[in-house]
Amino acid sequence: MSSNSGTLDAINCDVSVIVNDQKGTSSGNQVQYRQSSTPEISSVSPPYGTILGGTTITISGSGFTGAYEVLIDGVSCNSVTVVNVNTITCQTQAAPALTDRTNSLESEFLVRQTSIGYAMPNGHNFFYADSWSSTTTWGGANPPIEGELVSIPSHLTVVLDISTPILGALIVEGALIIEDTDGLVLNAKYIFIRNGRLQAGTREKPILNNVQIVLHGSKEDPHLPHYGNKVLALREGVMDLHGKEYLPTWTLLESTANVGATSIVVQGNPNWEVGQEIIIASTDHDHYNSERRTITSITNDSPASGQTTINFAEELLYTHLGETETFDGTPFEFRAEVGLLSRTLKIRGDDSSPETMYGGHIMSFSETGDDSSVGRISHVEIFFMGQAHSLGRYACHFHLIGNVHQSYVYGNSFHDTYNRAVTIHGVHYLKVQHNVAYMTMGHTIFIEDGIETHNLIEENLVLNVKSSEALLNTDQTPACFWITNPNNIWRNNHCGGSDRYGFWFDLRAHPEGPSATDSICPVGERLGIFTDNEAHSVGRYALRVFHEHIPRTYPCRAIKDDSLEDPYSENPPIPAVYENFKGWKNRRDTVIGERLGAVEFRNIQSADNHRAGIEISDGNYGPKGSLLVEDALIVGVSPAESANEDVYSGKSIRGIISPKVDNFYVKNIRFHNFNTASMTAIETCSHCEHPAATDSGGRTSYFNNMAFDSVTQRLRYNEPERTIIVDEDGTFSDSAQRAVLTYFYEHLEDSRCTEDQDVYNGIVCTGGDVDIKRIVLYNSNPLSDFQNMDLRVLKLSSIDQTTFSEDPADYSTIPFRAKTNPAKSWVITVIPGTSYKIHWANGIDFDSFTFEKGVTFEEGDLPVTLVHNYSTFRETFETTVTELKDENRTSLWSVSQGETLDYGTWYLNTDDQLFYLLINGEEGNTINT
Repeated sequence: MSSNSGTLDAINCDVSVIVNDQKGTSSGNQVQYRQSSTPEISSVSPPYGTILGGTTITISGSGFTGAYEVLIDGVSCNSVTVVNVNTITCQTQAAPALTDRTNSLESEFLVRQTSIGYAMPNGHNFFYADSWSSTTTWGGANPPIEGELVSIPSHLTVVLDISTPILGALIVEGALIIEDTDGLVLNAKYIFIRNGRLQAGTREKPILNNVQIVLHGSKEDPHLPHYGNKVLALREGVMDLHGKEYLPTWTLLESTANVGATSIVVQGNPNWEVGQEIIIASTDHDHYNSERRTITSITNDSPASGQTTINFAEELLYTHLGETETFDGTPFEFRAEVGLLSRTLKIRGDDSSPETMYGGHIMSFSETGDDSSVGRISHVEIFFMGQAHSLGRYACHFHLIGNVHQSYVYGNSFHDTYNRAVTIHGVHYLKVQHNVAYMTMGHTIFIEDGIETHNLIEENLVLNVKSSEALLNTDQTPACFWITNPNNIWRNNHCGGSDRYGFWFDLRAHPEGPSATDSICPVGERLGIFTDNEAHSVGRYALRVFHEHIPRTYPCRAIKDDSLEDPYSENPPIPAVYENFKGWKNRRDTVIGERLGAVEFRNIQSADNHRAGIEISDGNYGPKGSLLVEDALIVGVSPAESANEDVYSGKSIRGIISPKVDNFYVKNIRFHNFNTASMTAIETCSHCEHPAATDSGGRTSYFNNMAFDSVTQRLRYNEPERTIIVDEDGTFSDSAQRAVLTYFYEHLEDSRCTEDQDVYNGIVCTGGDVDIKRIVLYNSNPLSDFQNMDLRVLKLSSIDQTTFSEDPADYSTIPFRAKTNPAKSWVITVIPGTSYKIHWANGIDFDSFTFEKGVTFEEGDLPVTLVHNYSTFRETFETTVTELKDENRTSLWSVSQGETLDYGTWYLNTDDQLFYLLINGEEGNTINT
């Protein structure tokens, strides 16, 4: 029979007659299905009954007319009565033999009108089950006692209707339904679901009363392979755990709550209840200033519509912000999060857990493939969970299942845990949404091996993450969200305090642990979605992308091929956009990134950090312009914080810190309130002051559409004080035209440049014909003569100048830098079209040297001529640019000639013992002399 035609209400179907595999005659439109003629079921009460039979079932729905039969697992229901068009009743017979039943919780329930066919079930069902309290369930014996091993075999369903003693173990291969009875407690050392089902509520009918699952035991108890002990374990089956729905699970303060207050006003109308516990986040730099309170009364739409007043008995010890400050028309929200900790359904470790930090744990694991273990956990309170000093024993753990489309962790609270909250390990497509986590140890929402992709992490609140010396080394510097593969989704999550980080992208070269493979390269993977996340009150960085993220089409292939005209054409970058992120009151930065490729930070808001708004340490692993910060509001100290001088005293606060690489682009940034001596809107060369710094300086960054409000110093040069800033539109320097800025050295004196130390910590050069470039000198031979020797640079009045000033004040001093890129080098910033004399402090000569121009030199740039005078006679030189040998010119060039001569052209003036070397934008990079 096949569908032929029809509408939503009626479907006409052809009929084919087949006898002994031979198709007979057929005619069209012989059978018609009409939705309006089909009975529908809307509920079945009760949904289960004893295997002995005798349960009266009430089936509610519509369209019940005529004669009906009801079958459960093939057994007819007695006394079927059509009470009215909306109701049918019947009485069950005894269940079939165990081996003849369908899977537990999946019985075949059929309601059939004898003349027109079956009613639509709409997901409603009835199945045979027996109560835990009934002696018939246990073959006439009493229910299990303390320490006993209990097994529920396949095809058998048991309803837990009384609290249990501490069971030695509970093995569920059939089904266990936990009844919604106030005060009911399931106590066990091990609960193991193996190809079975555990059900405590459903999303449609959650647990409304106070029900608990308590896991008992100690570290010394026997450990199950893979699962350990004190565990709620799922191995191929279904685990449904659903408490009463409380929404939202967290919200924000509507107004500031001051010290001594016994009430707060929050946004929205949460359906929270008297007697429940809440947590109010810290809104200062110490995240432990969060406060836990018990609701004594709650009033929706108070004091205004869309607001809720929550009262509690104990006064607040700290101020919690709930306010908006506006900067040039843009609002910046400083609001404490308020999360609900209490739920009706609770899963917890026993009372010994806090002292030993050895709680229970939930683990879903399978080795048979996608969705073979289904864990659905919603609106559950999970506490005293996780086991310190034990890898793999996390509060809630999805482990090596593969795709888990049917599983989710939704609307739960995790608090007082000793090993994370949610671990995503070797799984894909898990949904972790609307959860609250408070006072957890180690990385809290945790992506483990680096192979995990397409997981949805959304609308979660994480507060008070504590460091742990009992887990991974990185757990000593924990994050609210720890990420080892970027190809996942993070949306609308908040971190309200941790000992170290908010969101940490700790990407791996390859997946590790049981997922280890060389065929996957997380550092090169695309970013899924990262948007509308927020972190405050963390010990270091709100968002840390470290060590590396270089997203590209083929993550495991080489980043580029320099032999090609377009080095990136064989493996194009895939821009990673971290957007709409907000960080405030963190002890270092809102954003820090290191070793970045085509990575963009867009629409960032930052305020009141101790160190910086946005800091990029390393990059340039993508095409020019692909490392970008665009659209940011960065506040040094907000007006409300200006009175807290002790908090910011001595702090060198920066807005943006540029990387130690070229081609960093910054666009559309607004800086506010960098107005004390220790503050600067922009600082150069991230971490270059460190003794182990790995760059020689002179790198170029580009800025466009900058705005400054109450900013005293716009720019400060970090060591080695040679960064070049290109102000593309004049808004950085208020020059109304393109400008170039760099640190002042004597050899950079120029009529087109003005020195301004107070605002720009150097010179501002304006005019379309002025530029500043980088030249680096290295590979000195003999090295022992040049080691730690300063380079002296003198600007020449003309290229053919042969006598030179002997006044040291006319020379710039360029220090030798040992641990740099390149190593053992000197970097000079130069103005094209200018000639410079160079020599070393004691007049030493070199036998060989390498000169290298910066990447910003372009064809058509005016040349730079370097002149070196020799103390001892040299008859000739040999220079090589790449593989091309350049010959000596017989005469010195002019500036105009130098634009078109080959890069690396040289001239030797033997009369005055002067060696001239041409640097321009023509083809070539390094010159070996």
